[in-house]
Amino acid sequence: MDRRKKKFRLPALKKAIAKRWDSNKRKLEKFGKGFQRRFSGLMQLKESSVALSSDDRRKLPSRFSYINPIFWIVQSSVFLYRYLQTRQSGAAIRALPAIVGLLFPVVLEIRLAPDNEQQISQARSNHVQAVLGQNYVRAEFLLKKLELLTPEDLDVKLARAVLLDQLGRTQEAEKIAADLGNQGHVPAVEWLSVKQFESIVKNSEKVEAADKALESSLLWILARQGQNRDALFRLATFRMLRGQFEKARENLRTLTGLTGGATAEQWYSLAVVENSLAVSEKREDSAISARNAAEAAANAFLKQNATLPYDQNRFLQLVRSLVLAHREAEAIRQIGEVAAEKPELAFALQSLIVEVHLAQSKRLRTAKPRSAEDVTRAIDCVVRAMAIAPADQAVMDELIALAGVQDLSDQLLEQQLQTALNAGVSPGLVHFILGTRAMSRTPPDTETALSHFALAQTHDPGMPGLLNNMADTIAEMPNPDLDQALVLVEQAVRMLPDQPRVYDTRGKIYLRKREWLKAVADFEKALAAEDLRLSVHLRLAEAYAGLGNTSQVNYHRGMADALMELQTPEVSSENSTPAANPEVQK
Repeated sequence: MDRRKKKFRLPALKKAIAKRWDSNKRKLEKFGKGFQRRFSGLMQLKESSVALSSDDRRKLPSRFSYINPIFWIVQSSVFLYRYLQTRQSGAAIRALPAIVGLLFPVVLEIRLAPDNEQQISQARSNHVQAVLGQNYVRAEFLLKKLELLTPEDLDVKLARAVLLDQLGRTQEAEKIAADLGNQGHVPAVEWLSVKQFESIVKNSEKVEAADKALESSLLWILARQGQNRDALFRLATFRMLRGQFEKARENLRTLTGLTGGATAEQWYSLAVVENSLAVSEKREDSAISARNAAEAAANAFLKQNATLPYDQNRFLQLVRSLVLAHREAEAIRQIGEVAAEKPELAFALQSLIVEVHLAQSKRLRTAKPRSAEDVTRAIDCVVRAMAIAPADQAVMDELIALAGVQDLSDQLLEQQLQTALNAGVSPGLVHFILGTRAMSRTPPDTETALSHFALAQTHDPGMPGLLNNMADTIAEMPNPDLDQALVLVEQAVRMLPDQPRVYDTRGKIYLRKREWLKAVADFEKALAAEDLRLSVHLRLAEAYAGLGNTSQVNYHRGMADALMELQTPEVSSENSTPAANPEVQK
């Protein structure tokens, strides 16, 4: 009985066990396949949402599985399984990465997997290199990556504006920069001001809206960063271009007074501004400041030249700084050293030497007070310049200006002019200078002047300034041939229709001929010459008196009285000095 029951139960038990085993086996196989599928996914390359470029929509891999520590754990398990199952050396070789994974999974994660900051830094660096290499497709891709990594970074948005500008989409770029400025981003406004400044420099015509936009940008920066050196220098340079020397000087003085000092270029700009104010407004304090600033600029440029390669613009600023600092001899020496080192520039540097000599001559000629030694040194400078460029118009202008200096002796002038003749200067110009000097005497020596002008006309017929001066000399004579003078000045007017001095001469002739209306018309044109206004107002009063117009007579006499009150004795004596241009000389 028991045996029968035992026989009956064993097959049933076996059948139940087999059924359950099959069920569990299927579940285990299903689980194993799912587990294998999930782990296989860990070893595959994943795609991010970042496209390669705007034109190529392929996705960039987000990360590689070999830097995933789970991958190494799986590989280690596979290695152990294969090694234990097969004991084959080939399997071990194929699983060599797992050996490293067993030893350094954490180290690999720390060393090879870049964190967010590292990715941002690397993307920034690669973006800069792509822009410098003009690889704008890659630069745009990297910029998109940065925008995803740092969506709130204003510097990245500014980089987008810079890239658009380089791609020629300037308006879009400037709009982005302006929007960033509205958010208080100073670097964006700095970049925008640079673009605005470059546009103004390139455009020869003044555009009021562009000027206001640049000045507004720079003042916005300085309101937030009062010691921003670049903004201060850019604003000062802009104001120099627009002739606003007082404001430019204020900016440059602030800049040079900052801790750490200023650059050579900034000191040079201050020297130029101060010198312009000293010349235009005859301000002694500006003259002193100009010289001090020029000293600082020259010393800084000399230090740069000792370490940096030759640069034409920097060398020109060095030479002109030395001239403004009254170190003309040193400037000549610097030019000579460059000419010796670079023989190919020797000929071009000759004109710079002439410029230095003429600048020194003008400084000595206009010195207050002016000594006889100053005049002698000025003559020597002109002679040296003449030996280099005898036909240079600037040399002739300075020679004529020296001829009008009242404390220059006739003997010294004759020696100077003889040197000029030996250097190849036209005899007609020499007689023109002598005639001009005779006319500058008090009272004018009209006979001597007329004889020299006649000789000048023989040598150089048709010189407009000569024709004008001859007509003016004749008109000043006691018994003038006014018709002859009118013929001469008419020729000068045809050659120089925009020159106020020839109209002043013709007006005087009409005044002596009692042709009042014609005289008024010419004298009104002559008012454009500032140094002639006093005498022209007096002659206009005389002409209106001939016409019987009392109100105009009183007006022009009042203007003449006001000008006389403004003039100092020094200014009056300078007005008696002839102008420097032989084309407009009277």
